[in-house]
Amino acid sequence: MKGYHLPRKAIALSVVLFAGATVAGYLVAPWLRMAGIERSLEEAFGPLIELSPALLFFAIFLNNAIKALLVIMLGTAFGVIPLLFTVTNGVVLGFAIQLAGSASLVTAALLPHGVIEIPAVLLSAGLGFSLGATAWRKVTRRDVNMSHELLGAVKTYILIIGPALLVASAIETFVTPLVVHIVSG
Repeated sequence: MKGYHLPRKAIALSVVLFAGATVAGYLVAPWLRMAGIERSLEEAFGPLIELSPALLFFAIFLNNAIKALLVIMLGTAFGVIPLLFTVTNGVVLGFAIQLAGSASLVTAALLPHGVIEIPAVLLSAGLGFSLGATAWRKVTRRDVNMSHELLGAVKTYILIIGPALLVASAIETFVTPLVVHIVSG
């Protein structure tokens, strides 16, 4: 499609890494719990509970939008940041799934917004990986147009990722809590 930059192999890499890291996070959850990760996550996300829905929506969107853009742009450092971002988020998700202890609760808490947010975030990581590969090709030979690749990635961010994260943030703020409340009783 014109204006969009969809590096399929790099996106597939982000999906595989995320899935593997999610499984790993689930499996090592008891160890992570002993290491105090649960408390760290509570401290990081606890203040969000105090926010009004409008501020929560804005905070979630801004957090996700900035991180997605940084993952893309910092991918130019040979894909290291997208790798760390993808693996870390996968491990945290696996850990959260293990902590929830209920498949229905996890589904209620993740599915409404996650079906949009996770693909958008993985697309960001894929674009970062693609830019990392482009940077590597630029170092090894001169016939690479890095600015063209960057422009394509930014267009994809503006046309697909940003709007998807906006919608996901609205769903996470206003719909997901209702679904969780219904499921949890």
